[in-house]
Amino acid sequence: MTNNRVFRQFTLRLGLKAGMAAYTFAMVLLMLAVATTSAPAQTLTVLHSFTNSPDGAYPVAPVLRDDAGNLYGTTSIGGSLTYGALYKIDSAGNESVLLSFDVAPGGAFPAGSLIMDAKGNIYGTAKEGNGGAGVAYELTAEGKEGPLCLSGRAD
Repeated sequence: MTNNRVFRQFTLRLGLKAGMAAYTFAMVLLMLAVATTSAPAQTLTVLHSFTNSPDGAYPVAPVLRDDAGNLYGTTSIGGSLTYGALYKIDSAGNESVLLSFDVAPGGAFPAGSLIMDAKGNIYGTAKEGNGGAGVAYELTAEGKEGPLCLSGRAD
């Protein structure tokens, strides 16, 4: 057997193996394409565009959702007094400011997540307060606000 003949047989076998590998790969890709369901198109809806005053600016913390579908959140600055705002977006999409922060008594520059108790009172933290090192605050369901202390509300 000559070297040319051995080389041709080798390349023929190699070609057949490469062709089979390419065919198998193409079939696997085709099966995956058929089996994969398309994800439905997603739509982004802007619920509210902040304007700085009176509704606040730079909402950076997650929102809180109540059982009625209302969303509550804070803006880190802005509001009518420029120290941040606590807002509500009702289930119909209407935004309202529940609290404009003003350093005393409820703090300024709210940060972090909000929580709500079973009575509808909202609790959060702000970066500044009377002592300059931040506060934990409460906004009651009736709209009364103030800092928290170990013995209860500081009214």
